[in-house]
Amino acid sequence: MPDVKTIGLVSVEPDYKLSWCLNTNLKISLSQTDDLIILDKSQNEKRFASYFFDDEENQFSWQLLCNKSEHGVLLKQLKNIDYFFVIHGTVEEHKLQQIIKMLKIIPEITAVFPINQTSVKDFNKLLLLM
Repeated sequence: MPDVKTIGLVSVEPDYKLSWCLNTNLKISLSQTDDLIILDKSQNEKRFASYFFDDEENQFSWQLLCNKSEHGVLLKQLKNIDYFFVIHGTVEEHKLQQIIKMLKIIPEITAVFPINQTSVKDFNKLLLLM
């Protein structure tokens, strides 16, 4: 399993505005990518907006993924989370805590939650799709 850190974000802002806020405050360059498409049990498509930035300087990638859309919730166990902010690659603990601290001061973000991926059902399956 790749090294991935996930932070849950609560925000009433639409994905494009939150992406802009993250870019401005974290000095990154998230850009919209293809939606993550999941098939539900009835084989209906569920689409979730996704933004990505490959940060060559820090040797990891950033991804903003919507947990909610007009099609439903991506991870029902975390239905109170609006977005997942995912860092792909090795991130030292002090750097992760610095990122979390920066996220907490962004006015458009109501709450920030580090996510324990092993305690969330189906999270590893989701990581394989990203």
